[in-house]
Amino acid sequence: MANAKEINESLLQFTSSLYGKTILQQSGDLQNTFMSPLSIYIACAMTMAGASDTTLQEMWHTLHVPDGLRSNESHASIGQYLLKQLASSSDVEVSLANRLFTLNNVSILADFKHTLSKDYCSDVESIANLGTAEDKRRHINQWVAQATRSKIPELIAPGGLAADVVLTIVNALYFRGMWEEPFPKEATFQSKFHCLDGTTIDVPMMYNQQSYPLTEIIDLDAKAIKLPFNGKRWKMLILLPNQQDGLRKLLNGLQQPGKFASVLEESFVKEKAEVYLPRFKLSYCPPLDVKKLLKNCGIRRLFDREADLSKICAEEKLLISDVIHKAVLEVDEQGATAAAATGIMAVPMCFMPKPVIQVDHPFFLAILGESDVPAFIGHVLRPEVD
Repeated sequence: MANAKEINESLLQFTSSLYGKTILQQSGDLQNTFMSPLSIYIACAMTMAGASDTTLQEMWHTLHVPDGLRSNESHASIGQYLLKQLASSSDVEVSLANRLFTLNNVSILADFKHTLSKDYCSDVESIANLGTAEDKRRHINQWVAQATRSKIPELIAPGGLAADVVLTIVNALYFRGMWEEPFPKEATFQSKFHCLDGTTIDVPMMYNQQSYPLTEIIDLDAKAIKLPFNGKRWKMLILLPNQQDGLRKLLNGLQQPGKFASVLEESFVKEKAEVYLPRFKLSYCPPLDVKKLLKNCGIRRLFDREADLSKICAEEKLLISDVIHKAVLEVDEQGATAAAATGIMAVPMCFMPKPVIQVDHPFFLAILGESDVPAFIGHVLRPEVD
């Protein structure tokens, strides 16, 4: 597909920037984090279809849109490529919920509606007549719950929608994949997970012995493993620090320009390995301030009174008031459910005896789609267990 490589590189650069700003926001106080850069990227691209002048320039720059795609006609290429990455199959179920809600009576231009519908399989929904802000909040939450198979029942908390909000971008992504090699349930046992603060928690530890793509990332002092889902288009990437307290070093390394992309490009060698992985969830991560993250990445005009969204509405001057995002993850023996540098050195892992990947301390993870598109990304400090 034309421009596929450029769009993929654009998404990878945006992912690295957004995730890097997330790590910086957490500073010395790292927390469980799970997000969907792909979902946020698509929501921004949709909004970009309504932007002009400096607002549009900032979005192009922050999304790393290549020069050849900086035109109104580019949305067909961008939308088609990104939605292709999220196509469901008989092996995995993927559902993207993306919508621009108008909460006040504004007249949306037909061209903008057409672009969202044709290129992003999305639309604009007016909920101006629903009454109170709480009524609108409940409506948005019901829509997201349906789109994410009830994995995200309450995207917006009570009181989280101000009465003067005009436009709100809402996005959520659902993914359900079954492991290509399921973990035998009878092999799961109680074990210790070592947290960064020196404490330990009990977790149900899954176990499997299969051939997996592995490598050693020397620069990050970490092992890398890919756990394929059925169909092999999707996989979970885990970067496990060699030291129990090595997550900070690993995340600092991933913040360097091009590092994450380099990890994806390196050679993984399929080897028989023993893998220990917690059965866990990530559903109560601290909320992400996506608006602040995007502003830190370079999209500022969109959120202030100088915003130019004249291609959305010509009659009234608009700005984006908020970007609401949540992603959740569940990992068990059958599979995973998710709702929402250059110069890195990597060498194939050469083990004798059989390699052991023991995920019993804080780690990085990503769920990758076709072409290694990062649909979800995050880090686990303290697994949530039932």
